[in-house]
Amino acid sequence: AEEDERSPLDLLERWYHVPAVAGVFVFMLWTRLRSYGNFVRDGEVYFRGNDPWYHLRETSYLLENWPNTLPYDVWTGFPFGNQAGQFGTLWDHIMAVGVWIARPIMGSTEEVMLVMAPIVGALVAVPTYFIARRFVDRVPALAGAATLALFSGTFLRYSIVGFPDHSAAEVFFQSTAI
Repeated sequence: AEEDERSPLDLLERWYHVPAVAGVFVFMLWTRLRSYGNFVRDGEVYFRGNDPWYHLRETSYLLENWPNTLPYDVWTGFPFGNQAGQFGTLWDHIMAVGVWIARPIMGSTEEVMLVMAPIVGALVAVPTYFIARRFVDRVPALAGAATLALFSGTFLRYSIVGFPDHSAAEVFFQSTAI
């Protein structure tokens, strides 16, 4: 049959993996965002741990001084402060761009940052599928991506809402590179 004469069933058979991977992504995102309400109370945003606050300062500085990074942070090595050379990472630049795009929709810089790691963590399903697809057929590759969606542990903890740190991005970029 010619390209134009394909039935919907033929198209589904050829492309079923696309909505399946999208479904895995949506499930992973939903899992990671379920506790969003725990981090926004009375209009105030709270993060898990210390590192997100450093990233908030760096991202806020980037938004005001793009592309220059924060040279000195009074809260690093408090009460004396320290050079902030460990910050200004690619992740902070990505968050600044994400905030610049999404802040008009979501509200504050902090609210956008709350969801950055969950989005990137859920996106890991895509390179996971393609890595597995390199070695096996589509159904087992989809099973691999679905298995990732069900894993608990460090990757899940670092990609849950409230922890806008670079850890989820590291997994995404390493998987994409592979």
